[in-house]
Amino acid sequence: MNTNAIQWKNGLKDGIPICLGYFAVSFTFGIMASGAGLSPWQAVVMSFTNLTSAGQFAALGIIAAKAPF
Repeated sequence: MNTNAIQWKNGLKDGIPICLGYFAVSFTFGIMASGAGLSPWQAVVMSFTNLTSAGQFAALGIIAAKAPF
């Protein structure tokens, strides 16, 4: 097996813990977005356009409170 394939496999294996952490956060975000009244597409767009999870959760609190612009 060549070196690149071995490094790629090791990288995948090493990335599993962070992947599981992100999965838990994204699952929680989906539940909270649904509770705040966002459609699945709105939640996806919000995830694509927001750089931080903290910003997403803060915005959900504002949306859920029906705060004006």
